[in-house]
Amino acid sequence: AEVQQNGQQQAEDRPEEEEQKKEVKDSANGPAPMETGDAEADKKQQDSAKLKMIAADRHEKERIDARNAVEEYTYEMRGKLSEEFSPFISDVDKEKFTRVLHETENWLYEEGEDCMKSVYVDRLQSLK
Repeated sequence: AEVQQNGQQQAEDRPEEEEQKKEVKDSANGPAPMETGDAEADKKQQDSAKLKMIAADRHEKERIDARNAVEEYTYEMRGKLSEEFSPFISDVDKEKFTRVLHETENWLYEEGEDCMKSVYVDRLQSLK
């Protein structure tokens, strides 16, 4: 009878120990977060802010790419004028286009440093 009582007593002690372990584990991790309307609204606001930052980063990258395209074109054309296109272009036209390329390069490093993407696209189209 004692064995049964001890066995029962031991079995009864175990759930209490497990319960205590759970309590310790829960208190170690802090209170369980509860989903509330405020938390959901905060999450939506954070997601919205994150999407806006991603869009702004993409827009800035596109702007810089457009600026770099103008710069690359000026260098490429300057090289081609003195080599590849030299036999096919008159000296007068070569000087005019070289001047335009030089003005564009100066513009890029001064006024055109922080323009919108559309300005760079328009400038590149006018050069071509």
